[in-house]
Amino acid sequence: MDKIGIMGGTFNPVHIAHLVLAEQAYQQYDLDKIIFMPSYRPPHKDSSAVLNDKHRLAMLKLAIQENSHFTYSTLEIDKEDTSYTCDTLRILMDTMPDTNLYFIIGGDSLCNIENWYHPELIFKRAHILASSRYAYNDHQIDQAIESIRSMYNASIDKVIIPSMEISSQHLRTMIAEGKSVKYLVPDLVIQYIEEHHLYDSRNE
Repeated sequence: MDKIGIMGGTFNPVHIAHLVLAEQAYQQYDLDKIIFMPSYRPPHKDSSAVLNDKHRLAMLKLAIQENSHFTYSTLEIDKEDTSYTCDTLRILMDTMPDTNLYFIIGGDSLCNIENWYHPELIFKRAHILASSRYAYNDHQIDQAIESIRSMYNASIDKVIIPSMEISSQHLRTMIAEGKSVKYLVPDLVIQYIEEHHLYDSRNE
């Protein structure tokens, strides 16, 4: 069976930490490919701060175009409604029956995933791959993994990545303040942001 990594998020904008996490998950768990899946309107984020779908998808395509095992899906965007991970995974299971799904998330998401919509269905439908990220250290991630494994009989493993405390929110602030995000965001994405004057507070 194919082993497919699913990486969801707003990608607002996509940045280096997203790409590193996806690549390391691919390498460490011998996945066949990674599908990046931008959300339409995430239920756990303020949608007013989310850039429109066209721009987020365009930036994502630019960021992954040179990686042959990276691709993307517009499944959640095409729904034009709030998407829940458990429902997305069910659709993927139905459309790709001979596939094992690996849902890739940051450690911050892992530590809050029990508050998501029907987390027990997420754990039944996919193997979770989580990384350490931001305020969550390896010990906290390990504790969360053991707790969820025990409570839900879930398949969860950790992706080892370099420490990179990069967030899309912080990058949007930097861009709005006219600061450089070079080496934090792919060059082609930076060019797209500049050409379309995205995240520029002067245009709001």
